[in-house]
Amino acid sequence: EKDPTLVVAVDFLFWMLYGSRVQGVQRLVRLEQGLALLERFPCPVVVGEIPDMRAAVGLMLRARQVPEPRILALANGRLRAWAAAQPGRILLPLPAILAQAGTGEPPPAAFLDLPGPEAGPWLQEDHLHPNLHGLTLLGGLVLDYSAAQIPGLGPEDLILDLEVVEHALREGWSRSEILELAR
Repeated sequence: EKDPTLVVAVDFLFWMLYGSRVQGVQRLVRLEQGLALLERFPCPVVVGEIPDMRAAVGLMLRARQVPEPRILALANGRLRAWAAAQPGRILLPLPAILAQAGTGEPPPAAFLDLPGPEAGPWLQEDHLHPNLHGLTLLGGLVLDYSAAQIPGLGPEDLILDLEVVEHALREGWSRSEILELAR
C-alpha cells in the first residue's frame, strides 16, 4: 500500500522456521508461506538465510524451538533457489556472517571497510540477538549487498561509515545530522 522501493526482511523468515508451534517438515511449510508473502513486493527484497542459533538454547531458546540441521539445510537450499529465480531478491548469507562474527573477522563486503576483532562481539550474551555493534554491522551489510545488486544504487548513495552510524544510533541523531557528519 505504501509503494516501497526496498524491503529489508533480514530476519522475517527466521520465526517461520524457529519456534515451538510447528515441528519437523512443517517448518518448511511455514517457510513457503513466508516466501509467498515476500513475493507480493514488486521492489527489491533483502532476506537472510536461516542461521543455526543452537548456541542460544538454554539462554533464550528452548531446544524444541530450534529446527534440526537437516531442516535448516533444506530451508536454506530453498531460499537460495527462490532468490536466484526472482529478480530483485537479495539473499544475505546470515549463517556465514555469524560464523565469521564468531572468529572476530569481518565478512567480505564490496563497499564497506568493516572493523576487525578489536571491535568486539556482535551478539548479546543470549547468543541470539545482535548488540548495537552487531546491528550496525548487519545494517551496513544489508546496504552493501543491496548496493552490489540493485542497478543504480551505489556506495555514494549510502552512509557506509559504520563508526558514524553507530555513534548516531547511540546519540539518537536525526537523519539530517547523520548526513551532515557523513559528508
